[in-house]
Amino acid sequence: MAMKYRTYQRFEAGEMGVDLPMIQHFADVVHADGWGIFFAVEMRSLEFALFCADNGAATALFSTLRRFHLKSGKDIARLDTRSLLIVFSKAFDMISERAREYDADLEQWMFDGTLNGEPDDEPEPDPHDGAAEDPDDGQV
Repeated sequence: MAMKYRTYQRFEAGEMGVDLPMIQHFADVVHADGWGIFFAVEMRSLEFALFCADNGAATALFSTLRRFHLKSGKDIARLDTRSLLIVFSKAFDMISERAREYDADLEQWMFDGTLNGEPDDEPEPDPHDGAAEDPDDGQV
């Protein structure tokens, strides 16, 4: 990160305050979600940063919010806080529901032999398949 070791220790310990460009640079270096780290600092939840590290969930959330703002941001001003909480809660409930569906799909896939390379049951041999039987096959 192009900083002295002691400076990095102070940054990592949070002694340097919240510096968004520095957090984003750190996230890029360790292949994490910069917004996940930033939100985790604000929520005081290390777990949130870890949960977002691989899939970039916080960056996706922020990106979606940015798109909403550009497309129809004024609509948010027309709703009261209670309505917004209901809508946001439904969206997050849908995320949890999708995660459970994903787990169920993954479990089904893990136990489905046809999807993980195991052959299907061997078919019964067809008596009419192959060469015609010789009535005089050399048996007495």
